[in-house]
Amino acid sequence: MNPCITIDVSKESSHIQGFLDFDTPISKPKKFFHTKEGFSTIMTIYNNIVLKTGIKPKVYFEYTGVYHKTIMAYLKANNISFIPIPPLVAAKVRKSDLRNKKTDTRDCKTLSYVVYEHKVKSYYEPSKDEKRLKDLQRYYMITEKQYQEITVHLYEMIDSIYPFYKAIMSEFDCFTSLKFMQKYPHPDYVISHREKTLIKDFKELTGHGDKYATKVISKLLTLINNTIPGCSKDDFEVEMLKDYATQALFYKTRLNKTLEEINRIIDQDESKKILRESIDSIPGVGMNTAARFIAEVSNVDRFKSAKALVAFAGTDSNIDQSGQKDGKHLSITKCGNKRLRTILFIMVRSMIRKRVALNPIKDFYKKKTQLGLQPKVVLVACVNKLLGIIYQLNKNGDVFTYN
Repeated sequence: MNPCITIDVSKESSHIQGFLDFDTPISKPKKFFHTKEGFSTIMTIYNNIVLKTGIKPKVYFEYTGVYHKTIMAYLKANNISFIPIPPLVAAKVRKSDLRNKKTDTRDCKTLSYVVYEHKVKSYYEPSKDEKRLKDLQRYYMITEKQYQEITVHLYEMIDSIYPFYKAIMSEFDCFTSLKFMQKYPHPDYVISHREKTLIKDFKELTGHGDKYATKVISKLLTLINNTIPGCSKDDFEVEMLKDYATQALFYKTRLNKTLEEINRIIDQDESKKILRESIDSIPGVGMNTAARFIAEVSNVDRFKSAKALVAFAGTDSNIDQSGQKDGKHLSITKCGNKRLRTILFIMVRSMIRKRVALNPIKDFYKKKTQLGLQPKVVLVACVNKLLGIIYQLNKNGDVFTYN
């Protein structure tokens, strides 16, 4: 006998069904709510199967965003083995049915087919530090998106109020610029102070020396005298600029602290530290991007081959061959980790842009585009090549050398 328990997970409630063997349910599907009383249904069915078969069954359920996490916590607390199933695997089995019907009760049976047809892959349970790394990396991505949205609005306000600002601060969103904008959100606030006071404030706000502060303030005052702001200091736009600068400063600080925490955790794990140094040795890749890659992947050793790592990223080709249609150069599957794909495309684009000698990805990109391939196709090929390089570096524990 090969007993199992399947759970179709939903937001506030789920359906559960126990099986003694293939197509041999122990009872009909039951609905339970995600409460302590509801979770006791799992234990009741579990104990019933153990009593009938003498075998401890595993529990199988689909990943469902965050809704399955309370079930996972309950199973761990009660030492019940479980294996999460990717939704795409269950969907594929469901679609193979001639009558493709989807109901909560039927999904329990569908999941049992996934189990008994041996389509369940081994589940990698991340360590506590690996889970924290992934959470930090995803928090970084959310914060980065918020930061980018704020800086767009900030840039609009600066163009209106300080139309000459680029001539003074080329990086309008650097810490120096943001701190200055918080205190002086309009040119009238600047000219209402003496030059010595402005220089002193600039030094205190930004931490720069006397020479740089004097240079910036002198240039700023000259430009203020020769330009006209797009609004008066009493307009609400000034408050908006000040607020955007405050928010941008907050998000920028959070991004830096998050990266510091990611690198701190990696420093405590020797294998991850070595891999970060290996990835950082690839021309055009920075240490922080390498750290974010490791945080999202968790452990490269869990992949049997470079192709498996590519499949995890979802950048493998979506082949569809039929008759005269060769099925080549089609879109990627996108069945993998979308956050990892984002990091990889950032890495590849950075490598292509940077003027670094012995850059394998940039050379590969030039070679393929010269053959007439579309840039997007070549970009995906570059991502897969980079994944192959990273996989090999992890396997050998070496730094990158360009042969």
